[in-house]
Amino acid sequence: MTELVPTGPQAFSFEGHDVRVLIIGGEPWWVANDVCAVLGLADVRRAVERLEAEDRRQTPVLDARNVHQMTWVINEPGLYDLIIRSDKPAAKPFRRWVTGEVLPSIRKTGSYGRELSRLELAQMIVEAEKERLAIESQLHEATERVDELSGYVAQIGPEAGSWRALAATGDDWLVEDVARILNRDAAIEIGGGRLWAKLYEWNVMTRYRERPQPRQEYIDRGYFRVRIVTYPDPKGGLTPKSAPQVRVTYKGVTWLHHKLGGTDAVDDLMTDGPDTEAA
Repeated sequence: MTELVPTGPQAFSFEGHDVRVLIIGGEPWWVANDVCAVLGLADVRRAVERLEAEDRRQTPVLDARNVHQMTWVINEPGLYDLIIRSDKPAAKPFRRWVTGEVLPSIRKTGSYGRELSRLELAQMIVEAEKERLAIESQLHEATERVDELSGYVAQIGPEAGSWRALAATGDDWLVEDVARILNRDAAIEIGGGRLWAKLYEWNVMTRYRERPQPRQEYIDRGYFRVRIVTYPDPKGGLTPKSAPQVRVTYKGVTWLHHKLGGTDAVDDLMTDGPDTEAA
């Protein structure tokens, strides 16, 4: 997926603190360092890591030296979560000010206290078009892959539903199946849920329209792909799954195995079907 370029940041002042907000995908995202300073939360990293994965992300933000630095930002639910945790006297006035003045202004104009410039509007249009083209490209690749696999499914017949038949394609696997493969390594203890959590923790995965999506750089490296999966239809032909799936390639399995500290040969781990997932 093509990442949306943030507009801003737009800084505003609350009781002597500068708090910066960016508009990403039409929604406000707050610079976590600034929010934690207002709320008296000294350990910014810990505060951010306790939020839900979809409520936090890293994005480039210009610093005082006019250099882009990867910075933690939080969305509106994440902001409220941090406010609730704070016992500072400023927490309640800050919440009232945010909800009563700042957010209504942002929702009306796309920024705090100003109308969007023509350049910002043009940028948003360009980025939206880039995202649309990227999605179309992925769907086109998925369609071509469906056609390619149709012949293979016809050849393997009843064996199509077995793990060995699918693994024999040397193609890609679900994240949950990859977790089961990696869990066979004596040096790795991982289950599907924990592997998903690691992917978000490493900032490998993001969310697009409430669905997991690998970041573009990891797709470009050949570790992941997003494609439509089809299954044999008992009445003949193929039945497509309703939503695209995140799939891990063989190269991605090898990369995850190394990153998790695996010691066994990857090919040895993949000789049999998936085991029961670890707790």
